[in-house]
Amino acid sequence: MNGKKLKEAYAGLSKYAEEQGVLYTEKEIKMHVFGPKDLCDSELYFRFKQEDYTDCKLLPDEALSFQQRGFCFLHDAIDPSRVRAAREYIDSQYKSWLAMSKRQDDWRIHLLLNLETLAEVPIEHAPLLNMVLNSPKILGRLEDIIGSKPMSCFYNQVAYRTPLVNYSPSILNYTPGAEYHIDGQANDYGTRFPDPWTVLIAVALVDIDSLDMGNFTVFPGTHASRNWSSYPEEKRLKTLPSLGEPFKVQLKAGDCVFVHVLLPHRGGKNITTSEDAIESGIDYEGLLNIPKGTREMVIFRFRGSHIDYNHPNRSPSVLNDPFFEHRRVVSLVQESNEALK
Repeated sequence: MNGKKLKEAYAGLSKYAEEQGVLYTEKEIKMHVFGPKDLCDSELYFRFKQEDYTDCKLLPDEALSFQQRGFCFLHDAIDPSRVRAAREYIDSQYKSWLAMSKRQDDWRIHLLLNLETLAEVPIEHAPLLNMVLNSPKILGRLEDIIGSKPMSCFYNQVAYRTPLVNYSPSILNYTPGAEYHIDGQANDYGTRFPDPWTVLIAVALVDIDSLDMGNFTVFPGTHASRNWSSYPEEKRLKTLPSLGEPFKVQLKAGDCVFVHVLLPHRGGKNITTSEDAIESGIDYEGLLNIPKGTREMVIFRFRGSHIDYNHPNRSPSVLNDPFFEHRRVVSLVQESNEALK
């Protein structure tokens, strides 16, 4: 994509966000990358019903983890062939994305994507969304966590993190408990907080089972430990409170983690070497462009069909009650507690 076409693509995204009534900054627009369009493999998404499948409902322990910790795991969530197809697609686009973006990795895709048109409308980066659309385990749990069928994505993310080279040990030191963010915007452009989505799903494309591979890092329980209404101002003034020791998420390829919209998180520093990655058994056969040792993840941000994300009461409702959009999660925990009595 040449410079002129790239500017046109950015302008189109900006106009689309404005039409949808969403604050989306120029910096965010320029984090997007583009690619060939194709129809998604969406048949399962459209015909999916929880009762037709086993092991696709949110389990009581998963609901409790999401309620208390702000996240829960799902192992073997995605078919390995879908994971491989996603990795091959990203590898095929990797050099062009480096050329069109100032980011070395961590690119945005699928801004305000309407899932209900996928049967007729080709989209960019279809192999990535196909992972989730063809996982009954994920689709069923999404319905329980959101409270309805997922209807759209706010934006999705190719969340790679390439290994650091020639780094100073000091770069690995975080200010304890004080370096994190909650998805949204709080800057000179304005405030968008909380972000207009209900659940994040981070999918591992390779094994991320060491603690030094740039792990997705969260602060368990802090989504509900305080009222985060003051976050935008604290973010601007750099007065965010310390949240204590974080938790580094470890996943196998095809695993995923569901994350609450208010859970503080950050990315880690990847100091894995290519030798470490190969020794760990990660398969790079046929992948020519992705640096070995890269943390390979794709992150999705899903929205429910019953929620008006532009309604002025949506943000204060979520901030005052972190489970305002998760009534089914609360019910599952209550039902489980009653059954144990």
